[in-house]
Amino acid sequence: MSVSTIILLVANPLKNASMFIINIVIAAVFGASYVTDAFFLAYLLTIRLGIVMTGCIHFTFVPSYSTFRATKNKEEVTALTNAFFTNILLLSLIGTVVFFVGAPLIIRLFCFNADSLAQHVTVNITRALSPTLFFFMAFALLQALLISHKIFLAPSVASLLVPAGLFAGLLCLPKALGIYSLVIGLILGSAVQCLVPLPVVRGLGHRFKAILTWKDPVISGMRRDALGIALIAILGQIVIATDRIFASRLAEGSVSALTYAATLTRLAPFVLYFSLLTSAFPTMSEMAAQRRFNEFQTLTNQLFRLIGLVMVPVTIVFLCIGLPIVQLLFQHGKFEHQDALLTNIAIQYYAPGFLAFGLQGPFVQAFFVLKKIRFSVIWSLATVIITLGLNYLFLMRYGFKGLPLAYSTAMYVHLMVCFMAIRVFVKGFRLERVLREFSIFAISGGVMAIIMYFAYGWLQPPITSRETLNLLLRIAVPSTCGLGAYVACLRLFRSHDLEFLVTKIRSRGKARDQKAIATWPQSG
Repeated sequence: MSVSTIILLVANPLKNASMFIINIVIAAVFGASYVTDAFFLAYLLTIRLGIVMTGCIHFTFVPSYSTFRATKNKEEVTALTNAFFTNILLLSLIGTVVFFVGAPLIIRLFCFNADSLAQHVTVNITRALSPTLFFFMAFALLQALLISHKIFLAPSVASLLVPAGLFAGLLCLPKALGIYSLVIGLILGSAVQCLVPLPVVRGLGHRFKAILTWKDPVISGMRRDALGIALIAILGQIVIATDRIFASRLAEGSVSALTYAATLTRLAPFVLYFSLLTSAFPTMSEMAAQRRFNEFQTLTNQLFRLIGLVMVPVTIVFLCIGLPIVQLLFQHGKFEHQDALLTNIAIQYYAPGFLAFGLQGPFVQAFFVLKKIRFSVIWSLATVIITLGLNYLFLMRYGFKGLPLAYSTAMYVHLMVCFMAIRVFVKGFRLERVLREFSIFAISGGVMAIIMYFAYGWLQPPITSRETLNLLLRIAVPSTCGLGAYVACLRLFRSHDLEFLVTKIRSRGKARDQKAIATWPQSG
């Protein structure tokens, strides 16, 4: 496990955990009402879009920059980088103005509840958050440049400033501002995060100079790739937002329940997605640029299996003990028991879908590295259409629980198509290793689920008079027993991926011991 992966495995859980804690605080302070529905929809249309667009710049710039450094001199690389930065900043400024001016139309397009007060609040929050789109794009450019040089610490620290701004707005600003204290915190956090990477970028010797060129073939190609990936990202956001759009027509608090459930269940796949995949992306780009496709398919295959190794038990935990987790984390203040039950229903149907979401990450990343943008755009558009149709059909048939069920179904369809496509685009993708390892994961996961089911049932009668302690026991005991059974089964069936992880951890420990011995002061 590389140092870059360790940095990201620390920074990303901190960022996701902090955002998760903020959701817990929001639930306690504001509950699940039309105000939180409005905030979360505006957040999804602006902040989430900005975060996803950051990934678009990352996927566009890093492979091209790796090619630049391998084929051009330093002056040419700097000029092309500045030209690309200028193009993206100008486009993001235009996008910010469009969001600010067109917020009423955008909200109406997304079919928010006919309640005029809720719609008015959503429009105001969306307009207030529109400048964050420009700030996120500026940060994305700096982050992509640093990651291209395999510098991960500065952008990882800077990304923590957005949740820090939310905390500051919630805790430091007057309570009379209500939900708008969160908005102010988000604006300040997204603006300040652009400043942290600047000294490191200057340390690389890069100096920004605006170069506005639209006809340069290299820049045109990068801009075309960026717009294509941005379209994919926007379509992806529509897929994520579809269930919230339909939920806005249900009972008050439905959007908030879906948001709390999605935030909780996507925590693990997002940590893996932005840790393992982000640290591996420069290496994958170099392999593709140097046409080392055998190593490329091996790395993609390994990432897919490692994510499955971790995501299977996480999914089972949410399926078996989702309710006590929700009660322990969210059921405080204005968040009532009925809200917890609604959130848990969403978790039961979201959890399998986020397993598929995490597994498709290596394939999506491989498509971007291999410049399969057209395929990604077409299939993303098809996924949106499938998701919209499933949401409508499942909502009519199953009601509220049909929305997360539709999302999970769409994610598995997307995963199957990506799996078939990767075998076409990447020759030599070893299917037998995937089938062997995932068979072991499935059997081990089944044993884990049975153990957790009986352990949770045994703890159903309250053991103590303290409800918090009972919830902790209902979470800790089944999880510990289940995870122990999962690991035992993996070792019994000799999972290669588990052995790989154990070997890596042991080798790093031995390397640290040898370094400590070598640097230990020698006595006379």
